[in-house]
Amino acid sequence: MERDRKAAFLEHVREEDSGCWLWTGPFGRGGYGTFKHDRRRMSAHRAAYEIFTGTIPPGEGHHGTCVLHTCDVPHCVNPAHLFLGTVQDNNADMVAKGRQSRRENKTTRRDRQVICERYLDGESQNALAREYGVSQARISYIVRCEGAKLVPQLASALEARRRCERERQRTGDELQETG
Repeated sequence: MERDRKAAFLEHVREEDSGCWLWTGPFGRGGYGTFKHDRRRMSAHRAAYEIFTGTIPPGEGHHGTCVLHTCDVPHCVNPAHLFLGTVQDNNADMVAKGRQSRRENKTTRRDRQVICERYLDGESQNALAREYGVSQARISYIVRCEGAKLVPQLASALEARRRCERERQRTGDELQETG
């Protein structure tokens, strides 16, 4: 049974000159490969560790024990490039290698408040994103999820915009039906 799992796994591996074994199978969130065998789906690098090195201990907390990459290549499943660590180890490794999310500490609370105020005044999310060096999705998150706490009048303005949009969609649908 374990031999079948190993063979099935290796069907999705391409060895590179760098020493990395690149995963060629399906991918999930975050750019990591996914491996499914006997109805069990898991990250390909975690499967590689289990198949070639041994069981991954449960670890503490919600995320348990992490499988980290020495090569810093998310597609790599070479067990020689994998090692175990805690969430704290993973975070420290990420910071040491400069891979932490740029948006995490990019904006201060005051920045987020100003972003919401400027958005309320009609400035586009794309323009704000360019100015603050973050993605438009991050600006959208700030406005939708933090805006009401930072700028109380933003909540009612966003609701008014949603009502207008729903009304536009409704009247557009009615025009299509009659046209």
